[in-house]
Amino acid sequence: MDIQEGLSVAITKLVLYSLIAILGLFVLLFLFLGLSQWLNQLLESVFWGYFLVAAFFGLGLFLVLIRKEQILSSISEKMKSEAQEEKTEDDA
Repeated sequence: MDIQEGLSVAITKLVLYSLIAILGLFVLLFLFLGLSQWLNQLLESVFWGYFLVAAFFGLGLFLVLIRKEQILSSISEKMKSEAQEEKTEDDA
């Protein structure tokens, strides 16, 4: 595969994955807003549902920050293995 074709494939994948990520984030946003509203009604409160959902995200952020080195190394290894697979496919 020549450089221009590889670059074209990479840009296409980038655009596609960006679109999927943006649409996925909108879906999650509205799901969690709905969850917050439902918790507000359940707790008969105007704000506790939002605080609980924010606490959930805060906990997730905390866990990611604690394990960031493991996450980075895992992503790096996956990218290396995928690049190696593509190289062997191109050689065949």
